[in-house]
Amino acid sequence: MDNNQRLKAICTALRFGRSDVSAACKHGGYEISISNAALWLKGAGKELHNGPDYTPTGNTEYKAMPDIAFDAFCLGIRYHLEALEEWDNRGNR
Repeated sequence: MDNNQRLKAICTALRFGRSDVSAACKHGGYEISISNAALWLKGAGKELHNGPDYTPTGNTEYKAMPDIAFDAFCLGIRYHLEALEEWDNRGNR
């Protein structure tokens, strides 16, 4: 399982979209645009049953997520969730 597949699994569980990925990475210290975050999510997840060595060669929009970005995303999830909760508590939903 690569970083993109791990990212997709976490995002599915937390109902995160590409803007959430970008924000969580930013909270973790890694700047990434929303459009580049979308490239990390493209194709990831469809190949989970194909094993850890599978690379989605047919999807040209696929972009491998660097280890440092995945680490930043994992570190930033908590802060992003807290920011979302604070925003929601202000009645912004």
